[in-house]
Amino acid sequence: MDSSFTLLIADEQLLFVEGLKHSMARIAPNINVVSCFSALDALQIVRQGGCFDAILLHETQVFGDFVACPEQINDINPRTPIFVMRNLGGRSMLHNGRNDLVKAVIDRCATAEDILETLFHALEPKEGETDAARNWTPRQLQVLHLLAEGLPNKVICRRLQIGEPTLKTHLRAVYRRLGVNNRTACVIEAGRYNILGHARAAMDELAVSDCMG
Repeated sequence: MDSSFTLLIADEQLLFVEGLKHSMARIAPNINVVSCFSALDALQIVRQGGCFDAILLHETQVFGDFVACPEQINDINPRTPIFVMRNLGGRSMLHNGRNDLVKAVIDRCATAEDILETLFHALEPKEGETDAARNWTPRQLQVLHLLAEGLPNKVICRRLQIGEPTLKTHLRAVYRRLGVNNRTACVIEAGRYNILGHARAAMDELAVSDCMG
């Protein structure tokens, strides 16, 4: 598991989420779990620039806007994989929405270990995929592109409108993905794995989003 793996969980049962976070932390101590109350809250977090390695949404009957949320999240961050957690014996709301946007459906009664295993198995690259096809977050790719331009941290922060602690978190994630510990090696490895083109595309998407905003 990537030690910088960050997971967003949306579920209105706060005690359930806290128990799940605690159990996940014992199984994978380096996982970073962010939680919110509903799929609508998750959408708002993503709109505000939150970047995650995966998003886990509870398919709840309480919030009628659930069906539209995966599609709206995908419109903002198309590279962020979305998972849905629900009681598998019940009727799914996904039949009314975009099933193709959901990476996997997870049994809400499963153990934390089984949930993590399902997440990581679904995110493993398929046979023949290169590192460029793995599940990089848009923000990680944007950071990588600006690193390749040789920009200092403060300039990158201004370009992405993030703070330096947040940037350092993304830098650690990028370095770990490429198995390096400095900027020069990072750019060299990214070029070797043909990731810089994906990074440039992520910046282009950000520029278009800023213009439309």
